[in-house]
Amino acid sequence: MSAQPPDIGAFEISDDVWAKIAPLLPLPKRKNKKGRPRMDDRQAMAAIWYKLRTSCSWKALPRDLGAGSTVYDRFREWQVAGVFDQLRQAGILEYEQEVSSP
Repeated sequence: MSAQPPDIGAFEISDDVWAKIAPLLPLPKRKNKKGRPRMDDRQAMAAIWYKLRTSCSWKALPRDLGAGSTVYDRFREWQVAGVFDQLRQAGILEYEQEVSSP
């Protein structure tokens, strides 16, 4: 019998936590090419937290959370911009882990 994957809803970001995260995110870069619309930042952050908490590979992310390559690209963009360092310094990562650990 295989283990059930964690409930995706358990990784949703509360409005209170999102209000603290959103101002720390860099503005999206304008793209000169056409294509799919940019993934919602809140959804991308929830997918990143899912990946980090479950230790699944980027490719193994549930499709409901978004394409693994898209989520990885956003993770790298935010990592380079120092977003996760800012979240850690503000205590948001620790707070969020305590409040919503599945």
